[in-house]
Amino acid sequence: MDQPEIKSTEVTKLPLWAKILFFVLDNAVLMIIIMCLLLVFLTSVFIVLASVITIPICFHYLLRAFGRNGIGTYEESVNNNPDGTQTVKRSLGIFNVTGMLAPRER
Repeated sequence: MDQPEIKSTEVTKLPLWAKILFFVLDNAVLMIIIMCLLLVFLTSVFIVLASVITIPICFHYLLRAFGRNGIGTYEESVNNNPDGTQTVKRSLGIFNVTGMLAPRER
């Protein structure tokens, strides 16, 4: 008895990238592994981007809070008011303290 020849299916005529895609989509375990690796990669990219954005902001506010010369330094500015008094503004980084002083002798 003559056996009929087994003819190639349409899938074998596809390009290599399509064959690999069909294999990955057909194999559930391989697809789950690829999805987990993709999730880990995207999570690490998100963490790196968040760090690049937030770390300079944190350093900016830490420098303002503690001053450029160390902890406890502050700047003082004097404003002359129309009534003859002076307002002294002492700023300790992000913490501002304002107080009224008596008029100075000139």
